[in-house]
Amino acid sequence: MGGEMIYIIDQRLKAQNIDQNKQDRVLNDLLKSLFSENFLNQVFQPQKTFSLKFIQQLFEKTVHCSIMKLNEVSMNKLQQLVYMGVKLQLYNSSSPCDIYFQTLNHLNGIMNIAQSGPSQDLLLKCKQMFIQTYKDMGPVDFIQIRAELTRFFSDKQVKVFLFMQEKLQNQDGSIIISNGGVTAPFIEKPGFVKIYNENGEIVKQKSFTLKVANNYQKNDSTSYLGNNYSLWGTNLYETDNKILEQNKKRLKLQSHSQI
Repeated sequence: MGGEMIYIIDQRLKAQNIDQNKQDRVLNDLLKSLFSENFLNQVFQPQKTFSLKFIQQLFEKTVHCSIMKLNEVSMNKLQQLVYMGVKLQLYNSSSPCDIYFQTLNHLNGIMNIAQSGPSQDLLLKCKQMFIQTYKDMGPVDFIQIRAELTRFFSDKQVKVFLFMQEKLQNQDGSIIISNGGVTAPFIEKPGFVKIYNENGEIVKQKSFTLKVANNYQKNDSTSYLGNNYSLWGTNLYETDNKILEQNKKRLKLQSHSQI
């Protein structure tokens, strides 16, 4: 969520033609607060999911540590945009492990925005702590994490103009799930079936033709957290975002499910 917040604020600063020095100052103030050593040590402790109230307070504390000030209406709008951005990515994950790669994409995206600013060391430290904490987790761990996050975002249904414009969200605020992309690790493209016996051995395989299968690419990773094929977690507010480009190409061919 911190990554989405930085993406949104960076986009707003650019749209308002704020002086570059002021942009850099605002973003670095935010990053130094959001990725402070004390807060990172707190975040990476085993614990239950933060409450909504705690997250709201964190947003307010982070934003108000900079020279940029937001009123209550603007702050609420920022929070809703962040929630829906993360929910969109979570619901479009091809696999629970995508959460890992989406977070790395967020961190890399923020580091690109910060460039060589004073917050770079904090971001690098956060990335190292994240990889060290989650790199050895397996499918069950990420299934549990995604289930908890899905529960947290289940009642968040705010309409976002960009998402509706790009056919990522319906008019009622529900998320559109795209059928396509790279499959989950060790998973075949749609239309391929394996039948196992009680010992976990494959006893039969069969396949059938599905038009939607053409929208998928087989994941060739040799481990669960192998290759990062996820584009989610990148900056949706950039005009050349690859997710938006791919979504436009698939719109005429793909069908959608609705949550």
